[in-house]
Order: sequence, then structure tokens, then C-alpha cells
Amino acid sequence: MDELIGRALGPNPQPKGELSDQLSNQQPVQRLSLPPADPTSSDKIGTWLPIPSVEPVLKEVENFFVDGPIVLFKWGSTEDGWPIQYVSPNVAFYLGYTSTQLIGTRYADLLHLDDLGEVQKETAGVNTVPQQGRDPLFAIDQLRPDRELQPTQVQPTHFQQEYRLRRADGLYRWFMDYFFVVKDEQGRFLYFLGYVQDVTERRQAAATQQGMIEAIPDLILRYDREGRCLQIISGGDLNLFQGIDLSRPQSVFEIFPPLQAEQRYQAINQALATGSLQVYTHKIEVNGQPRYEENRIVPLTSSEVLVIVRDVTERFESEKQLQQAKQMAEAANRAKSDFLATMSHEIRTPMNAVMGMTTLLLGTELDPMQRDYVEIIRSGGDMLLAIINDILDFSKIESGKLELDEQVFRLPDLLQGIQDLMQVPASEKGLDLHLHISADVPSVVIGDPARLRQIVLNLVGNGIKFTPSGSITVTVQKLAFSPPGPFNQCDLQFAITDTGIGIPEDKLHRLFQPFSQVDSSTSRHHGGTGLGLAISQRLCSLMGGTIAVSSQLGQGSTFSFTIRVRIMGSRTPPASAQPVLIQPTEDDWEQLNPQFAQQHPLRLLIAEDNPVNQRVIRRMMERLGYEVDIVPNGREALAALTHAIDRDPYQLVLMDVQMPVMDGLAATRQIRAQFSPPPKIVGLSANAFAEDRQAALMAGMDDFLIKPLEMEQLVSLLQRYSSLCLADHSMVNNLT
Repeated sequence: MDELIGRALGPNPQPKGELSDQLSNQQPVQRLSLPPADPTSSDKIGTWLPIPSVEPVLKEVENFFVDGPIVLFKWGSTEDGWPIQYVSPNVAFYLGYTSTQLIGTRYADLLHLDDLGEVQKETAGVNTVPQQGRDPLFAIDQLRPDRELQPTQVQPTHFQQEYRLRRADGLYRWFMDYFFVVKDEQGRFLYFLGYVQDVTERRQAAATQQGMIEAIPDLILRYDREGRCLQIISGGDLNLFQGIDLSRPQSVFEIFPPLQAEQRYQAINQALATGSLQVYTHKIEVNGQPRYEENRIVPLTSSEVLVIVRDVTERFESEKQLQQAKQMAEAANRAKSDFLATMSHEIRTPMNAVMGMTTLLLGTELDPMQRDYVEIIRSGGDMLLAIINDILDFSKIESGKLELDEQVFRLPDLLQGIQDLMQVPASEKGLDLHLHISADVPSVVIGDPARLRQIVLNLVGNGIKFTPSGSITVTVQKLAFSPPGPFNQCDLQFAITDTGIGIPEDKLHRLFQPFSQVDSSTSRHHGGTGLGLAISQRLCSLMGGTIAVSSQLGQGSTFSFTIRVRIMGSRTPPASAQPVLIQPTEDDWEQLNPQFAQQHPLRLLIAEDNPVNQRVIRRMMERLGYEVDIVPNGREALAALTHAIDRDPYQLVLMDVQMPVMDGLAATRQIRAQFSPPPKIVGLSANAFAEDRQAALMAGMDDFLIKPLEMEQLVSLLQRYSSLCLADHSMVNNLT
């Protein structure tokens, strides 16, 4: 075809037969090389048109358009509506008309009315258009992408448009045309010559693609290594770039402020250097309002990147609101903790007086009725303390402030103590309380004995409460050991089985929910806060285990839980590895022995602002044989210590933490700074939180006890510090 068209443009076209023979034997060439135009020829561009001198060539060209994807047209002037003077046979495939039907008709009649005006405007006045443009063979060469078109001396005016043409069936399809103007030697218009190609599918695909691109909320740009914006692939939210001319390639240093431009430039080059995705966020201003844009930079080539810009202002605002909500929730949680601490102090302080006075009262001569009344007061106080402790425990667990206090302890002793304690209420209801410990359960373990005791007491207490007759059985068995090591881990399973009323199956899911009870009616027979099982479940989780329940209505229930403890293998625990609080074996009343002070001498100062508590602690101390001095605040405690330093210095100070004028923490710090050696200081507080204990120890206190004081705690404390003070005194004597 190249040779055919080249020869057609030359001055000596060959006869059809000779040319056809040559075409049939010709090998394809890689470049379209046209001979120079003959300056003496009277027809410089129409050598392959339907004129006698090139009739063989025209036939060959027509054969090229029989089955090809483009339709060749020859039209008359715009003013006449582009009468069709020639059309290639393949027009029937694309428009449904034969060549014979179209020749002589107006091309304008095929155009869609919405497109007609634009086409007329484009081609109007072609007689005044200077001769310029590309080779007329460019249209043909588009079918041969493997050929490279070379310029010739023939350069007519050319046009390219897209519009809709009506098919014979009345439907419209999109076509693209490419045509040029043929003029005579005087430059007068002769006709239009060109081709049209159906581009309906291409336009539909482009429209679909454009719709998909427009649906992308991101702005997609292409940048080079120098930070120049080469292309806007997707418009996205151009509000982020208001006032910026993106119609031409610009460097980031032209578009953005210096600091932002440098950050963007560095991010682009970082992506190119590493070949990996880079993500960063910028704060910008749009119409005076702060906006946030996220940039995701993806390397395309060694010198270009794709930058995906997304407006993340709403996300930032949501995160900001979430952060504010989180801070508000944390503040509310702190306020709740502060409230609980305050309520703990306010409730425990009078409870200290109630429990202390009832203890003292029970140690006096009482008739049976009086003793019964005092026992009722004592029992009510114990119940109230249990409720307070439950609420505080649950609050600490919820806030993540509850920490386990791991110690070495004897498991059988702990369980036996629980059995002894719960035997009384069980016997009162005529119930049997059994304890079975498997032989392979280790005796000495490392864990939190207080929290384990709390779980077992709660479950046994529930069993007694909900069992009208029968028994409660506690069984313990070993589940598994961890691999050998210095401290092996061991999973223990505890099961508390009762023969009580049982629990309906549809109510089991409510058991471990806070403040929830199986029977929540106003006529329920059994009270409680509904926190015991919820606390037990959380404690089991903290100790590496779980809790579960199985029950049959009318036959009883089994609550089983597991915990993970450490064991010491074949080694025996050191004698000093005992619980922090010593559990005395003597009865409380035997402890209130006036000879106790002689056995455990101490010079005592008590700082307590509450008058009732002052009387309680004084009487407790007097029953133990001590003479004590009591002051109402920290300032007076300092004065008392100063006054006694040269006469008979105090050895132990029981210091209330919360007092007017000067609190116990401030007083402790001053005592540590002024006295050498200082006395032993034990803090007393109704606040039961771990941070309160930590604050007391940080201030310099030697120990910390929670009100209301139990008699065994006080006795143990006095025994311990009497021994410590005696040891200190002996050391000083040895040094002197």
C-alpha cells in the first residue's frame, strides 16, 4: 500500500496490471518513503483521486476500504451541506447504507442536530484558510502503526472532529473524522477528502472510565523527580487547591509555601529512593478554614510518582472528637474514682467508730439481750463493709487499678481457714460444709491469697445463701504443669457445689453481669449488690483463669473456676515468706490483754482528727495496756514529737492521712526531714485505693493500714513494730 500511494503521488503512474503484479510480490517495508513531488505537475495532491490518469491506483485504494475499519468520503462544500461525491463500500457495515444510496445526498442530513452547528463552524470559510497542516496520507497511515510517515511537499489544511451520524435504522453512533481540503492551483476549493471511523465503543468506555475517575474522592496527580505536577489524573476534591493554576506543569515550590513545598519534595524523592509508599499529612487553609490533606506517594517509574491526595478533615475532626470524648470519659472515670475514694473515707471513718465500739462493748459484761443487740450491730456493720468493699473492688477492676499481691502461702491452710470461717453460717442453716483437696495439689504456691480467698468466700457464701438444705462441697484439683523451670506454673481448678435451689437455664447468662441478679423482683428472698460474681470473674481473669457455672433447677449448682499459680518445685519456702498480715491464733478477747504492752513495749503517738475515732483507738490501746498521746492534726504531731525528743521520744506514730491544718503526708515528710532517726510512722486511711498506699509510702510512711482497723491487724502491727524498735535500740547500744 505504501508503494501504491507513493507511486500515485509520483509524476509517472504505472498501468494497473503492472502495478498489481508488483503489489502482489512486494514485501512490507518499515517506513513510508514518498518520492518528492514534481514541481511541474498540475495536480500536486490528487493523484489517487477518481480521475482517469490514476484510475488503477484509485481502484487499489478502494479495495483497501472494502473491509477496513474506516470509511473513505469525498464531500462537496460546507455551504451545500457537504454533498457526498464518493464513499467507500464498507460504509454499509457502519451506517447501514450502500454507497449508491449515499452518493449525491447531503452529509449534513446524517449529522445529529446538536452536532451540526459545531461541524459547520469548523469547516466554514475554508477558501480563505492558508495551505498548512499534515500530509494527506496521514489519514491512511493511521491504519498502519508500523509505518513511520515522512513529510512531503504536499501540506493541505486538515480537520479532525467527533460527532454523531444517523444510521439507516435511525440510531445514532459516534464517529471521528479526519479530512483535508483539496484545492486547485489557484487555491480555490475543490472538495473535502477524508475518512470517518466509528468511535462509539471508545467514547462509551471513556465515559465509563471518566465516571469511575470522577467517583474517586481523591485528587490523583503525577509528579516528576523535580516536584513538577505533570498531570491531573483525577480531579477529586480540587477545593484543596483553590487559587492554584493546575492547567500547566508547576513545581511544588511554585504552588505551596516553602516549608510545605520542601516536605512534599522530600517525600517524593524518598518514595523514588526507597521504591515504597510514603504517607504524610498536611494542614492547610481553604477559605480561611483549616483543612487536612493526606498524601500517599506511590513510585511509578524511576523518575515519576503518583500522588493521591485525600481530604481527611472529617476524619481528623472525628478523631479529635473521639479524643475529646476519651478525655471526658477519663475525667469522668477519675471523678468517679475520686468520688468513691471520698465516699470510702466518709463511710469508713464512722464505720471505724461503730466497729471499734462494738468490739469494745462485746468485751464488757452484757446481759443476753444487750449482747444480742450488739451482735446485730456488729453483723450489720460487717455486711455494710462487705458492700463497700465490693463497690470499691469493682471500681478498681474497671479502671485497671487493681493489682495482684503475689506471696508465698500454704493453700491448704487458706482453704481450711475459709472452711472454719464459713462453718458457723452453714451450721446455722443445718448445712454440711466439705473440703476435698486432691493429693497432687501443691501445698505451697505463689499467688495472691487475699484475692483467692475473696473468690472462694463469695462462692461458698452464695452456696450457703441459696441452699435451704443439704451441703456445700469445695473441691480442688490440679489441671496441668508448665515445662520445668525455677518456678513452674500450675493451673488449679476449684469447684463449689451446692444442693440448693438451682438457677433457670435462661438466667445463667445474667450471673456475671455487674449489678445483676437472677431474681431482681422486689419480693426476692435474698439480698446483695449483684457484684460478687462479676468481681470474681474479673479476679479469675487477672489470675490467668476463667469461671463457669452449671446448674439444674431444684437440684443445685456448681461454680468452677481456674487460676494459675507458681510453685517452688521440691524447695520449701523460706520461713520469712509469709503473708504480709500475720493471722493470730488467739481469740480477739485474749488479745485485749493489759499485759500485752509489757510484752511488746512501745511509746505511741496517734494523730487522728475524728473525736469518735480518738476515743475508740484510745480505749483499744488502754485495753492492751498502752498509754497513748493523741493529737488532732499533723502540725500538733510535729510539736509533740519535738517536745518529747529530749525526754521520752515516741517510737511509733499512727498517722491519719486526711486531717485538717496539716495532713498526714505533709507531716510525715517534715518528720523525715527534721528528726534523725525518725520514729516509725504507720498511715491510717479510709481510702482503699492502691495509689493512696503508694502516696503514703512515697511520703515516707513505713506502713499503711485501711480503716476500720481490725483488732488482729492492730495487734500484729504492734507486735511487729515493737520488735523492730527493740532491734534498732539494741543496734544503737552496740554502736555506742
